[in-house]
Amino acid sequence: MNSLKPLIMVLVCVALLRTLSTGYAAVSSPLLIDSDSDFVTNGYPGSGTADDPYLIESLQIDSKGSRSNGIEVTNTHAYFVVARCEIKADYIGILVQDVAPGTASLEDNIITGNTGDGGGIVLGADGVRVVGNTCKGFSEGIHTNYSDECVIVGNDLINNNYHGLSLRYSNQNIVANNTIIGNKAHGIFIIRDSKGNTIYNNTLTENASIKSYEWDEIYHFEVKSQALDVGMGNVWSSEELKLGNRWSDYTGSGTYRIDGSANAVDAYPISTGESAEEESKPSEKPGQWAVPGYPVGALAFGLLLVILLVARHRAKFRGY
Repeated sequence: MNSLKPLIMVLVCVALLRTLSTGYAAVSSPLLIDSDSDFVTNGYPGSGTADDPYLIESLQIDSKGSRSNGIEVTNTHAYFVVARCEIKADYIGILVQDVAPGTASLEDNIITGNTGDGGGIVLGADGVRVVGNTCKGFSEGIHTNYSDECVIVGNDLINNNYHGLSLRYSNQNIVANNTIIGNKAHGIFIIRDSKGNTIYNNTLTENASIKSYEWDEIYHFEVKSQALDVGMGNVWSSEELKLGNRWSDYTGSGTYRIDGSANAVDAYPISTGESAEEESKPSEKPGQWAVPGYPVGALAFGLLLVILLVARHRAKFRGY
C-alpha cells in the first residue's frame, strides 16, 4: 500500500492542477443582484467605490430556461466588476440594467449561447465598460438598449445568429478593436435613432451570410455589406488617426459603404486581404491556453511536483 502513495499523490496533484487551470470556481447557480446590499449578502469582495468596486469573479454558470439569465445586475448604485466568468446561457449571459452611470465593468468573460437565442451581453445602462469578452452562439453577441457613453473594446463576437453587436436607442458609444466573425446578419447593427457613436479599428470577417431579414417588426433589410446604420451622425472611422475598420469584403479601393438609410461610409477602410483569417482570429482570453486545459504556469508547476515526488520516492528506496 505504501508503494502506491507517490502515485496517488501524483494523481491528486494532476486533478488539482486540472481544477486550478480553468481559473473558475465550482459551477454556480444563475446570479441576480437587485440592490447594493446584494453584493454584501453574497460576500463579494470590495466596498462598492470607484477605487474598490465589488468584484464578481471566476464564476462558472450554466443557466437554463427560455428567459434565464446567467448574471443579472439591476437597480444598483455601487461600482462593480464582473470578470473572468464562464457563462453558458439559454437566453442572456450577462444583463446590466438600470444601474448608476459609469459604475459597471464587464471584463474578460467567456459567454456561450446554448440555444442561439437572446444575447451574450445585454445593456440597459449608461457608461458601462465592456472589455475583452467573448460572446458566441446567441441571437446577438452584444446588444445595447437606451445605453449611452459605453466603451465596447476588444471583444470577440463570433457566430451569432443575427448580429455581432447591436446598438438600439444608444448614443455616444465607443466601439473599437473588436473582432467580429461569422455572424449571419450584419456584424455591427445600429438602429432606432442611435446617434453619435464612433466605430473604428474593428475587424469584420465573413459576416452577413444571409441576403435579407426582418427586424423589430417594422424593418426589412437587404444585406449588401457587413454593417448597417439607420441612426444619425455615427462615425465609422477615426478622423484623428485616419483609421477605419478591417473588412474581409473590402476591395481595397475607395470608401466602404455601410447598409442602411444613414448612407454612412467608412472613410478609411482596410482590407483584411489574404491574411484575413489570421488578423480576425479571436484574441486569447484568460482560461484559453496554448495547451488545452492547462495554463503554462500550472503545467510547469505540475511537472516540478511530479519530478520532486518521483525523486523522493526513489530516494526512499535507496535508503535516504
